[in-house]
Amino acid sequence: MLAISQKVCMRGAIGLLLFVGPVQFIISILIAEGIALNYSSTVHYVSTLGVGSTAFIFNLSVLILGLCIILCSYVLKREYQEFISTLLLLLTGICTTGVGLFPENSRPFHGIFTGFTFLFAALFLISVIKIERSPIPIFISIGGLIILISLVIFFPYLGLEVDSTEKFLGLMKGTLERFIIYSTVSCFLVFAGYFGRKSQ
Repeated sequence: MLAISQKVCMRGAIGLLLFVGPVQFIISILIAEGIALNYSSTVHYVSTLGVGSTAFIFNLSVLILGLCIILCSYVLKREYQEFISTLLLLLTGICTTGVGLFPENSRPFHGIFTGFTFLFAALFLISVIKIERSPIPIFISIGGLIILISLVIFFPYLGLEVDSTEKFLGLMKGTLERFIIYSTVSCFLVFAGYFGRKSQ
């Protein structure tokens, strides 16, 4: 009975951490975009919000997101003993924290942490199918594969000037980056909901 209770608590913790981190991050982006002057979500990177008047809001939110992911990797390891998925999630959390510690004007570190955050997050989502083979994890894995393909398409945009309006496949860097970010966050929230339901 105690073992079952512990499993429920572990799965609940995974769901909570992967819900709180992404949701507060999305809210911070919306608030920062409303405050930032001369900011275009089509043209600018999301990380542009980490410089200037919105720096505190955005960077703190990214640090909280990274911490939630790191803590989740610890709980995931205790619950499932799945080394690869746990490592990928841990690396995602560490790189996310790096994005918050090194804002957009801290080159080249910011770009390095951002690129690896996207990569490790996509690989983690793909690896979710190893944790449990049921419809929701399979759906999340497919989402991770789509994100990985989008990241390859996004690669030419990395390192462009802040106000660059170059297009690839008809999309500016701000739009394509948001597709990757919001798709990743959405998959994390689905994962959170899945484990939250299993904890009941």
